Amino acid sequence: MDRMEYTQAVATMRVYEKRLLDSVKIERMTDAASAQDVLKILQETEYAKVMNTSMRPEEFETILSRELERVYREVYALTKDTDLIALLSLKYDYQNLKTLIKAKALGLAVMPALQNMGTIPGAELRSDFESDTLGDYSPFIQEAVAQAWSDYGKNADPQRIDLIVDKTYFAHLFSLLEGKKDVQMIRDYVAYQVDAFNLLALLRAKKQKQDPRFLEDLFAQGGEIPIKDLKASFNEPYDTLARKFRNAKVGPALAKGMEAFLNTHRLGELERQLENGLIRILGPARHVVFGPEPLFGYVAAKERENKLLRIILVSKLNNIAPERIRERLRDIYA
Repeated sequence: MDRMEYTQAVATMRVYEKRLLDSVKIERMTDAASAQDVLKILQETEYAKVMNTSMRPEEFETILSRELERVYREVYALTKDTDLIALLSLKYDYQNLKTLIKAKALGLAVMPALQNMGTIPGAELRSDFESDTLGDYSPFIQEAVAQAWSDYGKNADPQRIDLIVDKTYFAHLFSLLEGKKDVQMIRDYVAYQVDAFNLLALLRAKKQKQDPRFLEDLFAQGGEIPIKDLKASFNEPYDTLARKFRNAKVGPALAKGMEAFLNTHRLGELERQLENGLIRILGPARHVVFGPEPLFGYVAAKERENKLLRIILVSKLNNIAPERIRERLRDIYA
């Protein structure tokens, strides 16, 4: 990889980074009197490009989707290696797959809406899925559909559809990284996601008192934590997890999240802490002068920003108090 090829793209990212929502704007929106007031604040930002003054708060998903679609278009146009940005957009393909498989499995008469931020337009994926013409798609996509559908025929458990598709998704991510050198931060980001996925799957299964065999073949490969250690943890007390994996990159976030979990037996705070740890993996991207990391970091930051806005807007529409909203918010890219 010739890092000098990214000189202009990195300069553009530095401009874009300054337009990310900062903690002051997040605080203003959290304290806003209504969802409509949140939209007024958004009109002062980059989001004004995808909004019009007649939009209602209930249309927030349209606003958020349009903004992410815009960001992906612009960054794809700037990058020399689109696979590195696909590492972020690919999740939408697999989210769409899960939606399609579960809708078919459950016999839904009305198909839920699909995302358009992935590498495959949602309408195209739906058409090919429904007509069973996925032969030209990635082998990983085909494998995810075949394995999830076969497993559902045996177990009739929609939860396993999610786990099987996600496991294949992570394998697809690592295939995109094959042969790519000198992108350790991005590798760390993907491996951290695998560890977080596996740990949450483990804890959910323990919490639901599932048979240990439930997860036997569902842990994703590629994380820093060996799968054999995760399997061994199934029958160990909850309070051993943080100590056991404290030296992994996910360790500090796991320790904070497990402290809350042991008090409440709810996974929400653990998920929040794991997500905060993930955004910290991107810290070095702020200091890279030549290379793809600033592009990757910027898109990941917009993804995080999008999620924060969704939390705030949903909370405002449901009249949730600002202090409760703050408990749900994640750290921003800073």
